[in-house]
Amino acid sequence: MARHLRALVVAGAAAMLPACATDLTQARAPCIYEPGGWCGFTRTLAGESWPYAQLANNSYKDDEEFPHPPAGFEQVGPAHEGDAGYAYVIYDRFAPGDSDGGGARKLAERVIAYRGTEMDSFDDWVFGNIRARHNDRGWDTYAEQRKTLDAQGLDAVPITLTGHSLGGAIATYVALREPRARSYSFNPSPRFSAPEEPASNRRLAVSERGEALRGLPTGSAMFLQDMLVVNCRPRGAPWKDHSVRKLAECLTWIAAYDDGEALSSLGANAIAKPPIECGPADKAHPGTDGQQQGACRHKRRIGED
Repeated sequence: MARHLRALVVAGAAAMLPACATDLTQARAPCIYEPGGWCGFTRTLAGESWPYAQLANNSYKDDEEFPHPPAGFEQVGPAHEGDAGYAYVIYDRFAPGDSDGGGARKLAERVIAYRGTEMDSFDDWVFGNIRARHNDRGWDTYAEQRKTLDAQGLDAVPITLTGHSLGGAIATYVALREPRARSYSFNPSPRFSAPEEPASNRRLAVSERGEALRGLPTGSAMFLQDMLVVNCRPRGAPWKDHSVRKLAECLTWIAAYDDGEALSSLGANAIAKPPIECGPADKAHPGTDGQQQGACRHKRRIGED
């Protein structure tokens, strides 16, 4: 319930922006003979983004947290609570095995997961959504982490930025200004601006088709990233569909058709089939063999047989 109320807060703030956005998405069932009825580009982008969707979800540190985060990722210290409701969590991903030969693990990636709006934080609402001041705080956090890694001789270690809703806006804001970073945002708020010369890097936004913020006005900065729209919950409720947990579960399920680690995550986190996919609600995931048995037509609404 708290996350649904947070969506209302962000929606009210986002409605102040001009213009409107369009995006491309997979239609309801154009790829019925592909695994799960999901088109290849959808499976590819889900495979790229699902770990960051789970980390963005876990940045809230609430009862919807995935108990088993993506393999190889470890939280670094406690969640960071900054001024005026600004918060983030840092994760490190290590290369498998004893990579440097001396017993120490080799750091492969650092992730900053920016938390979205907390409904019970008045400061978060005002300074994060209405005044958009968390964007600059997000930049300061990134700059500090980049400086720390560089000073340790880890300048080749990339930093990935992720977040949901307001957190997604912060991640994209920073990535637009820093070529060494990349961003993955989920059901993002449009409360961010673009610089005169956007950085050349990887930026991907993933949204549920029916989620609340997609129907609101947005600025041109939203176009400066690749955008994937999935229809995991056909004809669902916009505020429930804003949930990053539901979106992360769906992306993990889709990715599991090609990614063994995503498949393992389904079992570890008790992730069920997304409502749109063919089959009963308790359908077991077919696995990564890539074989689709007959047509898989996506459903028109949640609960359809």
